Amino acid sequence: MTFRRGLLIGRFQPLHFGHIHLFHEALKKIETLTVGVGSSQDYQVHIDENPFPFSLRKQMLESMIEHEHLAARIDKILPLTDDPDDDTWRVAVLKQTGPIDVVVSNNDWVNGIFTRVGIPSLSVPLYRRDLYEGKKIREILKDSQQYHDYLPEYVWQLIK
Repeated sequence: MTFRRGLLIGRFQPLHFGHIHLFHEALKKIETLTVGVGSSQDYQVHIDENPFPFSLRKQMLESMIEHEHLAARIDKILPLTDDPDDDTWRVAVLKQTGPIDVVVSNNDWVNGIFTRVGIPSLSVPLYRRDLYEGKKIREILKDSQQYHDYLPEYVWQLIK
């Protein structure tokens, strides 16, 4: 293990196989993860970008944690509401998480918010981005029930 405690940030709109890969790869380098669910207040405002409320995304994550046997390594799932001020947002996030050694994100903006104050970031290479990209998956799910290539069955059962 490289880090003791990390924060993995994502929107999980919806949770898909790429996210599951992200968790497994991050846990190769981090002992314990806290999961931050971004844009937790925005699902009604930007329905195409954030169609699933935090409560449903938390259920998706809890199901994934159970099915992937990760409960001993993931300590909590937190809603992260957006804030236009980066410093205010980071302070609010860290107030919820407590001390962390690393942030896990493939978003350069998010990584920069933490690295500016000395918290390193870990980027996991995107896995099969041609298939596992949230916007693309949301579009496919609007018009079809062909979810098997993108989502685990337990996620589909929550969102169908």
